[in-house]
Amino acid sequence: MKSRVATIALILIFGTAFATTYAKLSLEQQVEKADVIVRASIKQKSLETRSGKIWTVYSLNIAKFYKGSLDTFKDSSFAVFDSEKVKLEGAPRFAQNDDLFLLLYTKSYDSPIVGFRQGAYKVLEGAKIVGLDNKPVMIDTDGKPTEATTETFTKQLETLTAGAK
Repeated sequence: MKSRVATIALILIFGTAFATTYAKLSLEQQVEKADVIVRASIKQKSLETRSGKIWTVYSLNIAKFYKGSLDTFKDSSFAVFDSEKVKLEGAPRFAQNDDLFLLLYTKSYDSPIVGFRQGAYKVLEGAKIVGLDNKPVMIDTDGKPTEATTETFTKQLETLTAGAK
């Protein structure tokens, strides 16, 4: 009986320790949580060891700040823990020259992108915007959902960040 109780206790402890949940954040919530919001492209991607752990570091060519500035985002780069070597499930992966809208934390996290599998939007040919899941981003335009373009997404960010610095 004691071993059964111990086994159940271990299952409960480890089962909850490894459970992952996340809330789907609206764009408005992502903007509120972000320290920095930019339109940028990936200039360079490299692996770097920090405290014995491998990080993928993305250096950016920043086209525009929507929130924050070079003062808050000094080195114009961010790092994602082990995304290249370990293939951390859900970690964002980008390629050189990807054109992106990024909503970022300035603190060091395993992934500084706001929200799990959120907060990064790719600009495709034809100016369409997709999320990290490569699905079109939908924006409410005049009361109806429509696929976002760089123009409509930019307007939405500018509205949501009006006055934010």
